[in-house]
Amino acid sequence: MDCKAWSRRCCFTIPRSGGSPATYAPERELCCDDATVLVTGDAVAYAMALAELESTRQAWPRPAVAATGGLLAHRIARLLGQSRAAPRTLSGPGVAAAALLMAITGLAVFGQPTARPAFEAASIKPSEGLGLQMVRPLPGRLMANAALRLLIQNAYGVQAYQVAGGPEWIDNERYQIEAKAANNVGNAQILLMLQSLLADRFQLKVHREAKEMPVYELVAGKSGLKLPPAKSGACEDLAPDAPPDWSAGRMRPPGQDPPHLPRCGSVSVGLDVAGARMQGGNVGMAELVRALSLVVGRTVIDKTGYAGAFDMRLVFQPDESTPVLPPPPPGGNFHPETPSLPAALQEQLGLRLEKARGPVEVIVIDHVEQPTGN
Repeated sequence: MDCKAWSRRCCFTIPRSGGSPATYAPERELCCDDATVLVTGDAVAYAMALAELESTRQAWPRPAVAATGGLLAHRIARLLGQSRAAPRTLSGPGVAAAALLMAITGLAVFGQPTARPAFEAASIKPSEGLGLQMVRPLPGRLMANAALRLLIQNAYGVQAYQVAGGPEWIDNERYQIEAKAANNVGNAQILLMLQSLLADRFQLKVHREAKEMPVYELVAGKSGLKLPPAKSGACEDLAPDAPPDWSAGRMRPPGQDPPHLPRCGSVSVGLDVAGARMQGGNVGMAELVRALSLVVGRTVIDKTGYAGAFDMRLVFQPDESTPVLPPPPPGGNFHPETPSLPAALQEQLGLRLEKARGPVEVIVIDHVEQPTGN
């Protein structure tokens, strides 16, 4: 069978109205898989894409992965070189969760890159700063003043709760880093170089695991969504070297954040006299769940099915539902009627957080040392 010919017809096919993905021949799916991996060279990334697409299929607008749940699990097992998955009956979100867990497990085995790019020059020295932590990838260089945990978060694209293990000093000791690349590379390459820097200077060794952990599912509230459509002029496109929004660590006291329009496509988090604040312009649901995951210290999964862009401003009172945020200062000016984050989501945006469990990717620290000198 000519897999390349089949792949041109199958890889991104959406059935016509009335068509069922299960009616497509399994051989066609396997040929598509082989052809895609042959072209991309990355079986793990493709397996992750299949699992994530199946997760999307469970909600609107339902793009089709031309396979039943059982076949999807077998396809992912085959891509990852595992034995054929035992037949079992799964439906609904269970299919996506099982497939995603299998794909992430494959990433834990195969996902460590064999050769990462490295900085041309880098300086690392202890920092006495106690203010806002910062990791700023810029074109061709990196600037940071942060503890190792935050450096790992940025290097591997995870949140604090997704970094497991390591000694206490990875949170307590802060480092000032200035690093330069040989070329004017973008953020993605800079963060790969940060992985290399941590491995070289901190002797950092990690592995990935998929753990079943508590998560939140973001769903529409009982009264429906209240997401304001994106408006022109409600946000600004900032330069690449603009100061970063808060990502972790100590926040500025209320009222000390300079007033400005939010970044387009980004949700920022801050404190003001009315309470904690999340705001953004022309953002999508993926960006909102990223910011919510940061604030609640737990993975948030979008189950709204909403695909549009919107402007948002959410004001709420920091409390036990937002463990990452500092509590209100004694004698502060927070209004006593400011709602908690769950209540604010419902009242102001028509959204609700529901407790659930699901697979979460975790970076586990196997070995780390305090950094070598410059």
